[in-house]
Amino acid sequence: AYILLELRCNVDFIWRFLLGIGALPGFVVLFLRLRQAKRIRDKQARQDEANDLSDIILDYSDENDTGENDATEKSERAESGSVEMAPSSTECSSSPPSSLLLNDSHDSQELQEPDNELALVEHSYIESDREEAANYNEPPRISNQLQSPSLWESIASEPNLCRKFVGTAGTWFLFDVLFYGNTLFEPLVLEAAFGSRNGGNDGYLLLQTTVRDSLVISLLSLPGYFVTVAVIGKRTCGCCSKHSSASSPNRCGFPSCFPCYQTPTFIQMQGFLFMFFLYLSIGLFWVKLSNMQWLLLLLYAASFFFANYGPNTTTFLLPSVTYSKNCRSTLNGLSAAAGKLGALCGSAAFAPAAEELGESSVMVFCGCVSLLALILTKFCVKGSR
Repeated sequence: AYILLELRCNVDFIWRFLLGIGALPGFVVLFLRLRQAKRIRDKQARQDEANDLSDIILDYSDENDTGENDATEKSERAESGSVEMAPSSTECSSSPPSSLLLNDSHDSQELQEPDNELALVEHSYIESDREEAANYNEPPRISNQLQSPSLWESIASEPNLCRKFVGTAGTWFLFDVLFYGNTLFEPLVLEAAFGSRNGGNDGYLLLQTTVRDSLVISLLSLPGYFVTVAVIGKRTCGCCSKHSSASSPNRCGFPSCFPCYQTPTFIQMQGFLFMFFLYLSIGLFWVKLSNMQWLLLLLYAASFFFANYGPNTTTFLLPSVTYSKNCRSTLNGLSAAAGKLGALCGSAAFAPAAEELGESSVMVFCGCVSLLALILTKFCVKGSR
């Protein structure tokens, strides 16, 4: 935007061009996702073909083994001379006694009746399900043992659900109050840092100056994302190699030591902690910092840096490592919805609060909100690498 403003392009063209550029990453992600799904389907098809081929080979080998076993048994019988003698014609012509026939028929019925009863018992549920389906126009029921728990059952059975949801949704809500509120509050801070810039009669020059100052803050805060990616999951405690804690694998044996690994929870706690100190410092020394423009700009940019190195990255990760897989997506979406609600509250409340209470009071309020989010992260969100 700053380059296009320097080239004196039309403002309407600039915002439309930036809006179109912002849509490109979404299309790229969609293309890569569809391509990945196609690769997964092709891989599954190849695996199914390999499984079918292996089944055919196993069946063929079993048939050969069965034939070889039958041939071996026949040869062993012939060699041992245990061939059964055929009955004579007189034996065949003589009929067995009637009592023997009755006994044989009775025995055969006894042998067949249990099988029939077992078949009836085994298939009785099928008939009953068909009757119920015909009466109620419902498909046959499946055994409860084969049914996976429903979404609401998974949510209800989630251990410590309230504490976890307060930790993920509450911190996301509080962070978006700060982040989006300060994004809209940024021109007021820049005006306090660099003075009133009406730009005379040239509104284009005023827009140029505002974009330039915002670009400086963005360049100072953007590395926070890369720092998070570089350190997340890495070991940061040197004493971990000598001592270990059986109760917590993320900590060493020293009780006063920080976690040995940069977990998402620990990174979020660091972000909120530094944001608390930075906002509180800006709010308490607002008048003095207004006369030290470079220091005010540096501290304000640092607050965005630790927002990116911390909750602006980890709030998306924590629901995935906090909830069980059966309800993870739903509770992640609810936590994100709480964050958007916080963004709405912050965007609507910051400017009126600054007019009524002053910029310094707003900064102190941001520090208090950061401290509350830090406490919720500490006691409501579990640590996971």
